[in-house]
Amino acid sequence: MRTLLIVALFVNAALLAGRFWQELSVVAEVGRGGTVVDPCATDHAKYSLDTNGDNSVDLSDFVYGLNWFFQGSDAPKVCLAGSSDLEMRVSFLESVVESCFPDVNNDMIPDCAQPGIDVDGDGFIAPQDCDDNDASINPDATEVCDGVDNDCDGTVDDGVLATFYRDDDGDNFGDDTQPIQACAQPPGFVTDNTDCDDGNPQRNPGATEFCDAIDNDCDGTVDDNVSGTSACLTCENGAFVNQPSGTPCPGGTCNGQGECGG
Repeated sequence: MRTLLIVALFVNAALLAGRFWQELSVVAEVGRGGTVVDPCATDHAKYSLDTNGDNSVDLSDFVYGLNWFFQGSDAPKVCLAGSSDLEMRVSFLESVVESCFPDVNNDMIPDCAQPGIDVDGDGFIAPQDCDDNDASINPDATEVCDGVDNDCDGTVDDGVLATFYRDDDGDNFGDDTQPIQACAQPPGFVTDNTDCDDGNPQRNPGATEFCDAIDNDCDGTVDDNVSGTSACLTCENGAFVNQPSGTPCPGGTCNGQGECGG
């Protein structure tokens, strides 16, 4: 509670002090030496709320900002709108306070003043915990297919996505050249990838082979095991051919009309 009151007093005092600078219009020093009129026109990656360059925004940045606000010390690395010294100082102070002020665990102490706090109570703190407001997300969590990096390894849905294949002809056999990865099967996609002609529903591994010089059943061979063929009736070049009369067949010889006689 005491910390919270101190922060509030600093904010009120700073904003009150700003009234005395209302008529000032000076060029602010940004980035400790870079003189610009509008720091927001510069590199946003360089000018951030990390005022002291320790790669985090915390209470130390707030204290640094107060020193700059009241004492006019070296300007922090911060990108703000406005060109007057007053606008920059007030905007900066408001921004840092806003980033520091959350008190997720309701202990009356701004969370940025407690860099080691485990907000969601899952046993991990930032940055190892990539979402310290959700106890189900941490380095020990199991990755599930939900569009979220559950185990904080930097990759979303890694190792849990399923592969589906486009089925343009609607025969439930997919094209292995058109795969996608998703958590659930999208419309127009199937888990199979063995269709040899995804533009013809009559050609797939479940189709019957016909004597038509086409690989109907997608087994890689044309007119093999054609339905209706026998020792006396065979498929040649996409057409049925009767074997010559007298050709041996099971139990007799062919009669020249595709029939096997005794």
